[in-house]
Amino acid sequence: MSSEKQKPVKKICYVRDLTEEERHQVNKVCNSGFPKGSNLYSKHKLSMYDFLSSMSNSNPLLSLLYIDGIIIGVCFADIEHKRVIKPLSNEYLYLHTTAIDPNYRGKGYCYHLVRNLITAKIKIGSTVKQLGKLPMYLHVCANIENPNMAAIKCFKKNGFKLVDMIYVDRGDGPNVAMMRPKGVGKGKKTKKTRKK
Repeated sequence: MSSEKQKPVKKICYVRDLTEEERHQVNKVCNSGFPKGSNLYSKHKLSMYDFLSSMSNSNPLLSLLYIDGIIIGVCFADIEHKRVIKPLSNEYLYLHTTAIDPNYRGKGYCYHLVRNLITAKIKIGSTVKQLGKLPMYLHVCANIENPNMAAIKCFKKNGFKLVDMIYVDRGDGPNVAMMRPKGVGKGKKTKKTRKK
C-alpha cells in the first residue's frame, strides 16, 4: 500500500446486491472499525462479527469505497418513513455503521464515503430520488475520553451539524447526534462562512 492518497472508486448499492466476496470485505472493514472489546463481540462470543446479518433493516443502502478492487470504506444508510405532522419530514435518511479500514484512515476517505451517499440517485418505489435532498441524521460515538473529532469533522464537511442535548447510549458507548437538514447545499463553504 502506498502512503499517498489514492483515488477511490465509489459504489452505491443495496445489501442484497453484494457478491459473497463483497459481503466478506464489508464485514471485515466493519470489524476493523469497531473495538473487539465492544458488546457486539462479547455478547456473541465471536472473533469476527457478522454486521450484515445483524442489521435491523435487512436491506440497507451501502456506500462503498474501493482501492485496487478492495473495499476500504463502508457506510450503511436506511431510508426511514414516519407519519408525522407538517412541516416535519416524513422521509429521511439514517446513516449508521460507518467504517474506514485502519490502513486508510487520516486521508480524507470518510468525506468521500459520505459524499457518495449525498450525491447518489436511487430508485425508491416508482421514483428516482437524489438522496442529498432528503434530511439526514446519524450518531457518532464520542465522549470526553474519546471525542472522535475526525469523524465529526468528516460529517461537518458534508453539511452535518451537531445537535445539542440529544445523546444516546448505544452498545458502542455514548453517542452524539448529528443532522443534515433538507435543502442543505453540497457541504462546501458559503461566502458567509468563509468570512469568519
